[in-house]
Amino acid sequence: MATLQADNHVQRIEVGKLVLARAAHTDHQNLKSKRTAFARVHEQLSRAQAKLDQAEATLSSVTEALAEADLTQDDAVEALATTLVGDGQPRANPFRGLGVGSPAEVKRAGYAEEVKIINRLSHSLGRRKLGAASKKALKEALAAARGVTAALTRAAQQQEKVDEARTARDALVLPWVRAFSAYKRAARAAEDDGATGAFKSLFGAEKKAARRAAAGDAPEH
Repeated sequence: MATLQADNHVQRIEVGKLVLARAAHTDHQNLKSKRTAFARVHEQLSRAQAKLDQAEATLSSVTEALAEADLTQDDAVEALATTLVGDGQPRANPFRGLGVGSPAEVKRAGYAEEVKIINRLSHSLGRRKLGAASKKALKEALAAARGVTAALTRAAQQQEKVDEARTARDALVLPWVRAFSAYKRAARAAEDDGATGAFKSLFGAEKKAARRAAAGDAPEH
């Protein structure tokens, strides 16, 4: 007889939910302690998985916000380059002589590196006489760089939360597997003691249930 299998995190949640739903209607009295023990650890694992899912969703949003902040930073770099041409810098490379690469090279830099470059630009330009437009553009570039720095901090903090949530979830996998196995063994023992159909009613893999479990056959994360 095919039985329910739970080989990854998605399957553990789905299979556990299915078994406990079946137990509510077909469980036997001599399986009560094992069912209770399994239900407790399954609830803990479900909560931990939900917390991880939420943390990962938040990280995705924070990462998207970081990318948006970098686009703002790129726009500010381009605007600064344009105004510097008006102050006499060469059109081919408005950042020539300022200790950094061209505007295109600056924008290709990584998030944090671009922040450092903008700060170097500010230091270099601080020694020069700038027009009002360039002063304004430099101020906006520095503000954009601060926005990226703040977004980087939020992303790093959220990644830590994801890592902590994943560790907490993973710590519950072995207790879940043990409780699940103990419940299955108890169901087989109940069959031996005369509770005919106890194991199949709880752990039998019907076609519909098997397809549902297979749908969660994804790599662990």
